[in-house]
Formats: sequence, structure tokens, C-alpha cells
Amino acid sequence: MPVSKTSLTAFSILAILGLAISGAVWGARTDFELESLRGLSGVYVVVQTLSPEIVTDGLTVEALKSTINKRLSAAGIKLLAKGDTLSSRDGILLVALSSVKSKTGVHACSIDVELIQVTTLARTPDKPSPATTWASGIVAVVSPENVSHLSDTVCEAVDDFVKDYNSANSTSGAGPKIPIPDEKKL
Repeated sequence: MPVSKTSLTAFSILAILGLAISGAVWGARTDFELESLRGLSGVYVVVQTLSPEIVTDGLTVEALKSTINKRLSAAGIKLLAKGDTLSSRDGILLVALSSVKSKTGVHACSIDVELIQVTTLARTPDKPSPATTWASGIVAVVSPENVSHLSDTVCEAVDDFVKDYNSANSTSGAGPKIPIPDEKKL
């Protein structure tokens, strides 16, 4: 079976994206990311709107959010509900699944999970603003009949969050440490 120019282009783009956003970029956690999870009291989960093609092929925002909430709840992470007031110790766990469906029906997907918290800059401590303090991502390619398996793939990134949250909040005190910078180098 001959390979179309469109399929080859799509595959090439995915391969380049996969290399560009490999584990060296998304998989590695900085001490700052881990430290931002210390003392986090709860999260409100937001799943962004999915593409119509993904929904048609069997995945919904509601099903995805339910799966994520069950995973977080099972890990002992407090879930905030719509209408709750976010405190400075809470965050928003944003899940974005972007996808493009090729002419052959295959979905190329980018899955991003971010924790957004209220932060302040040292230069403007009186002006809090939202910032992404932790992030993870995965690139996937699925056929229409396997779209429901994207839920498992999203949960891999959510599991990264759970692992890092547990590490930062372990009672052993072995969580990440942020070194105090040398004032002369500032």
C-alpha cells in the first residue's frame, strides 16, 4: 500500500514533535516545580473542550474529568468542586487534549497537564497572578477505534502529578529542596 504525501508529512511532524518534547523537556522536574506542590491542599480539575472528532469517536470531557477525579481522589488529593473558593494553598489542574484527525482517520494528540496556582513576583508582591507551577505532557497517535484509550494516556500525565505531589508532601521530609542562592551572584 503506497504512503500518501499527507500521511508522510503528518508522521514527520509527529516525529519531530516527539523529539522536541521528549522526556528531557517534559519528564524532568525541577526542584521549583516539586516545591510548588508542597503544602498544596486541593485542586480543581478543568478539562478543556475536546475536538468534535475526538468526541464523535468516543471520548467526552465528562468521562475524562470523571476518570481524572477518581485517580486523584484515590491518591488522597482533595478535589475542589465548582463554587468552592480557591485559597492560596489550592490550585487548578488544567488538562488539555489537542488533536488533529488525518484523512486516514488517525488522531495526532498532544496532552498537557498543568497546575496553575496564585503566585506573586518578588518585584510586585502586592499583585498576585496565576502561573503554571508544574507541567507534564505526552504526544500520542490513536486510531478512531482506540480513542477511548486516550483516557489512560491522560492518566499517565496525571499519575506524574500524583507522584510528584506525594514526593513533595511525604512525611519523611525527603522532598525536594531549593538551595539558597549566593547573594553575590544575584
